[in-house]
Amino acid sequence: MRFLFFILFPFICLSQTYRDLDIYKGDSHVLSFEASGDVSSDSLLFILKADRLDATARVITRRNTTGGGSDSEIEVIYSTKSTILVKLTQINTEGLTPAVYVYDLTVDSTTTLYTGTFKLRDEVSGSADGVATTTPYYTIAIDIPTYSPSLIIGQDADNGWDVKSREKK
Repeated sequence: MRFLFFILFPFICLSQTYRDLDIYKGDSHVLSFEASGDVSSDSLLFILKADRLDATARVITRRNTTGGGSDSEIEVIYSTKSTILVKLTQINTEGLTPAVYVYDLTVDSTTTLYTGTFKLRDEVSGSADGVATTTPYYTIAIDIPTYSPSLIIGQDADNGWDVKSREKK
C-alpha cells in the first residue's frame, strides 16, 4: 500500500496544477484560478507563449500590483482561499493568430500554480456578409421577375441581382 502511495502521490499533485483554457480571438475574458492560502501579497505572473522554450517571446504578460502590474491585470480576492482573476482584454487577444499556446501562472516567479494549453479560437462571425457565418450566403427573390421568362439566381459580386433569361429561338 505504501508503494502505491508513492507512485500516485506525485501524479495527483502535478495534475492539480494543469488546466487547459479555451477562448475566442478578440474577446475580453477573466480567467479564474484558486490557490490555498493568501497569495494577495505575493508577486503573481501570467505568461502566454507559443511554446515552452525559454528563448520564445512572451505573447501576453499580466502581473498583479505586487508584481509590478495592477488589479486590471491580475486581481486576488482572499477569503478562506485565494481566487486569482487574470483579466484579458480585447486588445490582448485581437492581434493574436488563432493557435494553441502554452501558459504559466507563477508565484514569485518560482512556484508554478497553474500551467497548460491556451487555445485561441478564431472568431465565429464572418465579415463577408455581416452575419454569424464564415460561408457567404445568397438570397433568392420570391417576387415575380420583371423579365419573362427569366430566373433570378442571387446576388453577384456587386450586390446586384443576377438575372438569367431564356429567349425562344
